[in-house]
Amino acid sequence: EFCKKEGITCSTQQNDVVARQNMTAMEMAHCIVNSQNVPYQYWAEAVNSTLYVLNQ
Repeated sequence: EFCKKEGITCSTQQNDVVARQNMTAMEMAHCIVNSQNVPYQYWAEAVNSTLYVLNQ
């Protein structure tokens, strides 16, 4: 809806790239939590740390 209104074309290829990036981030966060036996309550911090590393 927003894209149509703003004249932005939607691309399936772009969606695939973003989906893969999100999956990579979640897999990395999962590895951090499991390898260090971190309690689930710190999942958000693991995700934040992962995104920080990926964005460097």
